[in-house]
This record gives sequence, structure tokens and C-alpha cells, in this order.
Amino acid sequence: LSPDGRRVAFVSDRSGAWEIYTADPDGSNAVQLTFMRAAGAPCWSPDGERIVFQSNLEGHYDVYVIRAAGGKPQNLTSHPANDFRPSFSWDGHWIYFTSTRTGERQIWKIPVSGGDALPVTNNGAFAAFESPDGVWLYYNQTMETPSPLWRQSVSGGAPIKVLDGV
Repeated sequence: LSPDGRRVAFVSDRSGAWEIYTADPDGSNAVQLTFMRAAGAPCWSPDGERIVFQSNLEGHYDVYVIRAAGGKPQNLTSHPANDFRPSFSWDGHWIYFTSTRTGERQIWKIPVSGGDALPVTNNGAFAAFESPDGVWLYYNQTMETPSPLWRQSVSGGAPIKVLDGV
């Protein structure tokens, strides 16, 4: 759901391939945003102006951002590793994502305008989301369920286990 509650972003294969769409909450006025034949995991920016998503267009997953009104997607992570499951920071300045750059899944972050990606976790991580106050980063430790839920200060420090399994 967009931050203002007026649109939803979703994935559909109605065009014959998995693409990102937006629509009114009741499903009307659907607009196809991507034409990549392999897009998924959309997430809105806090200001509702952009949507970040993953695509394996190049044979491995990369993180892309596109204007919510449409346009050309920008590849933020053209790295040979798999970079996927992106989300915005509370202020919209960073994009967190899961990456296999170190050989195991960890959380990384990259400026929304692109640039160098920075490692965030080192204890195995998947699917990170920043708290609404911008203080904590919450993430699952694995893709499997149940998975331990962890939190870590966005300014760094040791991770703290919140739950054994979610």
C-alpha cells in the first residue's frame, strides 16, 4: 500500500511474465510499470514517489528503482551476486537489500541515487525492514520458516535476537 493509501503496488503475470503494477486499492485503474519479464518484491518509498523492486533480467537478481508514475527502471546493484528483497529506509535515503556477495545471505544498503553498497549484517540475514522511527533494522536470519527475527541499530552495533522463530 502506498504511504498515502491511494495505490497498491503488486506483482502479476497477467502480461505473460512477472511484472510490477500499481492500482487503486480496489484493483481498478491498474498500470503496468515494468516490462522486464522478471520483476518482483515491490516496496514503496516513504514519499510515495518511487518503488524499489528486484528483477533477474540479467540472469541474477538485481535491485531496481522506478518512479511510481512510470518511466525507465534504474539498476542500483549491477553486481554478479544475487541482490534481492529490497526495502527503503524510513527517510527514503537508503535501500536495504539481501545479497549473496559474501557467499551467504546478508543485508546490505545502498544510497537511493546509486553508488557503493555497504554491508550491514554479518550473522546471516534476509528481508530487512527499518523501524518507522529509523532506529532499528529488523530482519529474518534465514529464508526458511520459522526463522529467528533479529534487530540491529541502524547506526551499527551487535544484533539482538527478538524472537526465536517467525
